[in-house]
Amino acid sequence: MKKILYVITKSEQGGAQHYVASLLKKMNAQGYECSLVTGSQGWLINELHDAAHTIFVFPELIRWRNPTVIFRLILKFITFFKNNRFDVIHLNSSAPLAIASIAQLFTSAKIIFTYHGLSVAHSQWKKSTVLKFLYRAYFFLFSFFIDRAIFVCNYDKEVAQKLRLCNAPSATVIYNGLSERIYLEKYGARMELQRFVRQSLDDRIIIGTLARLEYQKNIEFFIRAASSARFLKALWIVLGTGSDKFALQKSIESKGLENVIFIIDTTDEPSRYLKAFDIFLCTSRYEGCPYAILEALSAGLPIISTNVGGIPEMITDGQTGFLVNGDDCRGIVDKIRLLANNPDIRHIFSSRAKRDCYNNFRVDDMIKKTEAVYFPGLDTG
Repeated sequence: MKKILYVITKSEQGGAQHYVASLLKKMNAQGYECSLVTGSQGWLINELHDAAHTIFVFPELIRWRNPTVIFRLILKFITFFKNNRFDVIHLNSSAPLAIASIAQLFTSAKIIFTYHGLSVAHSQWKKSTVLKFLYRAYFFLFSFFIDRAIFVCNYDKEVAQKLRLCNAPSATVIYNGLSERIYLEKYGARMELQRFVRQSLDDRIIIGTLARLEYQKNIEFFIRAASSARFLKALWIVLGTGSDKFALQKSIESKGLENVIFIIDTTDEPSRYLKAFDIFLCTSRYEGCPYAILEALSAGLPIISTNVGGIPEMITDGQTGFLVNGDDCRGIVDKIRLLANNPDIRHIFSSRAKRDCYNNFRVDDMIKKTEAVYFPGLDTG
């Protein structure tokens, strides 16, 4: 039985964690012995409790920038690779990338690294010039130890190769695939969300998003759009939590929008409420192939998104949604007004969105292509 190890820094719910969960579950079902190394307890461990052969928690992965911790982490992985043999080691975040060099010395496993949205390559990445240089040097150096690189969109692959952030002998693009999602139907989802907003959602246009509350997702821009579109008398809902929650709530209150914009931190799968929305709005500064967009497509939502990263590879402008420049608040408001006032266009976009998600982002396609990267020449059916 071939053995696969998945390594990811954090276990909190996010795109990379959904990716690892989907891969590990499917590979396990196909007869591979799959294990997980992560730096913390959280959603991913709970999700994979029954699927993973073994789960290892290395807290040092979270604090890897501390030199003392790095030394301890290296020693821990040396011992780990001496005591455990794997056919494939699949790395899924920047912190474990350095592990590739260690793995090359102590194991014959094939090293795979997936670039989940290349933040280091984006101009709006919130780091100093020195840190950007150091991070790029880090990717440049340790990517030499990767056997195969996987990118989740063509944009990231092209940028990484241009900036020499990927030096693996082989690189391929495999779009994220969406496993089956269970969504509440529109009425049921709205009834559930009414408990949080404490007002009727009947006959209201709801503009929503699903995102971690952090710099990358640019929820402040979402708030600006809502402030500029007060004339619509719509409700705006953010499903998610994160480090910026308090600051964003203060911003909402300062603009007098506390009865218009609602940040809802649900304890269960937030995507199940997506069909409550009439329009899905993504305001990210940079992205790869975000699962939130895939879930919105799958739920049949017309989408308005900033034109960044791999999103133009997911949304056909004017067909399944609209793409706007990241600083164009007026452009976003104009598109929101168009969709809000034209239910027929929303219906057309909805049908096309579900079709495109099924045709282009199936989880079984992602699994088959990834398995071919792990084991070239193996008959994957």
